[in-house]
Amino acid sequence: MVDAIIERFRAENELSVSFTEVNILDNRALIEKYGEEIPVLQINGSTHAYWRIDSDRLERAIRQLLTN
Repeated sequence: MVDAIIERFRAENELSVSFTEVNILDNRALIEKYGEEIPVLQINGSTHAYWRIDSDRLERAIRQLLTN
């Protein structure tokens, strides 16, 4: 879902927005830190959401980043 939102922003706005997907289960330290919160979505290093990613809220956050 996150990748679809990013792709739409790229297409609509011709922006160079990127994201990185990390498998928490491949890293013991990440399991210990985020194991109860999977999935975790961070924007610029800060946790934006966990357990459930709300697409409308994510879109608003991306739009806010683009206007700053």
